[in-house]
Amino acid sequence: MELIQISENKLKIMLSETDMIKYALDGESADYSKDETRRAFRHMLSRVRQMSGFDTRGERIFVQMYPSKGGGCEVFVTKLGDRKGEYFEVDTLSRTDVKKQTGNAYGFNSLENMLAVCRYLYNCRSDCRHEGKAFRDDRGNYYLALPAGCDFAHGEEFSKQISPARLDAYIKEHGRCLIESGAVEILGQL
Repeated sequence: MELIQISENKLKIMLSETDMIKYALDGESADYSKDETRRAFRHMLSRVRQMSGFDTRGERIFVQMYPSKGGGCEVFVTKLGDRKGEYFEVDTLSRTDVKKQTGNAYGFNSLENMLAVCRYLYNCRSDCRHEGKAFRDDRGNYYLALPAGCDFAHGEEFSKQISPARLDAYIKEHGRCLIESGAVEILGQL
C-alpha cells in the first residue's frame, strides 16, 4: 500500500493486487451495502491512519476506486466533514468505464519530439494509427492526447505524461487544438 496525501482532506491510496486480496476488495464491484466491503474499508482506513495520521473516524467520506493495470487499484478518500456515525459513498469505475473516460496525454517541449512519437506510433502501433488529438499552448509547448491503450515505450525520453483531464482544462484556458482527430496519422507521416 502506498499513500499520497493530496490535501488535508484528500488522500490517494495505491493498492497492489496483494493488497486487494488482503483487504478482500474488488475494484470493479465494491459495494458498501455489503458488510464485508464495510469491514474491508474500516480495516484499510485503520491501517492508513496508523501509517499517515489521516483520520476519517467520525467523518463523512467519499471514496472513489479506479482499477489499475496490475490488478490493484487507486483509491481516493475525501473527507466531507463531521457527521455522527459512519457514512461512506463509494464510486467505482469498471475497467471498461476507465478506458472510455481516460486515456493518455503527453506534453512535449518541442514539435520535433511530438513528431518523433507520432512517427513511432504510426509505424509501430497499427492500433493507434488513426487516433489522437494534438494541441499547442501559449508558451510553445505541444501536447498529444491518446485513448487508453495507445502508449509508447520510452516515452519519458521525449515527453512528460500528464492527466488527460488536466490537459483538457489547461488547453481551454492556455492553448488551442491543432488537430481534432487522427493526429498520429497526420503527424506520423511528416
